[in-house]
Amino acid sequence: MDLPQSAAHTFPAQDFMDVFVERLMSLMDSHRDRNSHRDRNSLSMVCKAWLRMDRECRRQLLIANCDAVIPQTVTRRFRHIRCLTIKGRPEVRFYMSREEDCLRWIQAMTIAYPMLEELCLKRMQVSYTAMCLIGEGWKNLRSLVLCRCSGITNFGLSRIAENCSDLKVLDLLDCEVPIPGGSWITYFPGSYTSLESLKISCLTAELPFDPLKCLVERCPNMKSLWLNESVSLEMISVLLEKAPQLKDLGCPALFTRCRASPEVYSRIFGAFSGCRELSCFWLLYVDPYFLPAVYPVCSGLTSLDLSQVAIQISDRHLIIKLASRCGKLRRLWLGSDCIEESWLEVVASSCKELEDLRIFPGIPFDVLSDFRSLTEQGLVSVAVSCPKLKYILYVCSRMSNEALHTVARSLPNLIGFRLCMNVLEGPQLDDGFGAIVEQCKDLKRLSVPGLITDRALQHIGTHGQKLEILSLAFAGDSDSGLGYVLSGCLKLRKLKVRNCPFGSRVLALNARRLEALRFLWMSNCGVRYGECEGLKREMMGLKVQVLDEDHEEESNVAQLYIYRAVD
Repeated sequence: MDLPQSAAHTFPAQDFMDVFVERLMSLMDSHRDRNSHRDRNSLSMVCKAWLRMDRECRRQLLIANCDAVIPQTVTRRFRHIRCLTIKGRPEVRFYMSREEDCLRWIQAMTIAYPMLEELCLKRMQVSYTAMCLIGEGWKNLRSLVLCRCSGITNFGLSRIAENCSDLKVLDLLDCEVPIPGGSWITYFPGSYTSLESLKISCLTAELPFDPLKCLVERCPNMKSLWLNESVSLEMISVLLEKAPQLKDLGCPALFTRCRASPEVYSRIFGAFSGCRELSCFWLLYVDPYFLPAVYPVCSGLTSLDLSQVAIQISDRHLIIKLASRCGKLRRLWLGSDCIEESWLEVVASSCKELEDLRIFPGIPFDVLSDFRSLTEQGLVSVAVSCPKLKYILYVCSRMSNEALHTVARSLPNLIGFRLCMNVLEGPQLDDGFGAIVEQCKDLKRLSVPGLITDRALQHIGTHGQKLEILSLAFAGDSDSGLGYVLSGCLKLRKLKVRNCPFGSRVLALNARRLEALRFLWMSNCGVRYGECEGLKREMMGLKVQVLDEDHEEESNVAQLYIYRAVD
């Protein structure tokens, strides 16, 4: 039946489509999924009308590589950004990347987006001037996250505390902050009560305790608190008593340099017992006497980070004793220098809900210890006993194809698998890594430490259809290996290659494919300095940067950085 003429005028098709697209894009913003920005990018490319719609209604923006675009291009394209993330040059092992100064970005963004509410800077240099602009330019700022940044000063933080009265999140994560004082925390107004997350574990300066205690006490919604080493055991107990509602606690100093009184022991035990909602716990220094204080909250923990914990050899078994009490644990991070292989069997039998296991390389606390490197047996134990595992980072001295087959067979839902080996000896692992990419259909991140040939890289190119991040070291036999990866892994965004025989020829042949990547980083591979100018001419849509300071025409490039740029 035909609609009445009045109804046809009330609901024109174009207006309906505009409303539909606007609602769809707004829905992506509200969910904040890690892939939502890619979905929005895809929608905006459908037609010019949808591109204009995206321009007007986009609220969140990710600048994944600040080298690839200038601020003026961003501000012309988007008008009403409320949540902004800017990332600097990618992090590459064994190379100290130059950090990009964020000042030019902050200057442009404070003018273009005066109503910005959330800002995240990663791997950037944040000067005092930039911090002043952030504090004075964005009065409505609710979240400031600085991750692996440098240049942060006490006075810069003071401007943030003084001006951003609606701030809910202030997180400094792995930043270089050699500031001489912690007086910035006294600049929060006495009426300030909105803070929900304060992560300052990277600060080296001593914090005045009374202002910190008052700040924690008058913020009833605080859920996350990471403290630095200047906060003593007695101070921790006081803060926990003031904020029993904490869900995420970073506690670097569960440790005392002198013998504490029985009252202190009793108080720290009682303080942890009162934190009924604690689910995430991070620990750096530990005294065996105080470790049982954490036991009352273990049953509720879902995340435990002990990757940097420093503990005497004779007390290392207490680390696994702590982890074995966390039956609901979904994320466990450990340092390879504080565990033994048999302890992973205890973890496997106790933590059946485990989804994320990361064992980081580290330096033994006691250099005279008989440190035992992990082997493939620990990985097999965890893979067989923890079927919900989706992400693994494992450091070992030995690996076998049989172990990798077991991992692939036991964990078909694996999303990330990163293997590090400190000794590149043993059989080729072509069959094992072939099984990983073939049977783990949803694999998005893979790190290969070596011991593979072009045959394994061909497997990766054939079966790694969902791979987004790939790291290769000491891998492959010829240019063909990299060619298999570039031609087969169509969703690849980040590619890091180190100490591999790949040269400029395979890069030139796959220039069009490289344009789809966010970046390619090559360290000590087969590309010569004299060939770089030819690469720049053949890859006009890409930026080709040689990051070496000294070089000769016939020698190999030590650091080659290729990325796509937006004009």
